Amino acid sequence: MGGIADRALALGALGKTQASYTVKIAGIPVGLLGIAANTSNRQYAVAGDIRSTGIVAAFAKVHFKATSRGWFRGAYGFKPRDYRAESLSKDNQSSMSMHYSTGQPIPSEISS
Repeated sequence: MGGIADRALALGALGKTQASYTVKIAGIPVGLLGIAANTSNRQYAVAGDIRSTGIVAAFAKVHFKATSRGWFRGAYGFKPRDYRAESLSKDNQSSMSMHYSTGQPIPSEISS
């Protein structure tokens, strides 16, 4: 999610940013990617969502979303506070969340 936060900062600096992209392979739309970010001088919140679309979704329905929140330290980068991810496919559903303590991730929920 840090990469999404970096991209969001590049798109809109501090403040709120939203963007969506069509994912293509050989010119054929296969998915949608959406990102949203809210950054201030001290905190950030980012969310990303990707899902299969079109003919690909008929054969491989996939949806993944993730969120992260934490502190923004300017030139020092991002320090996460928590992270959550959910993955949905035709045959499987899983989720995971973790919190960070002194910079170290601590899983708090893993299910599938």
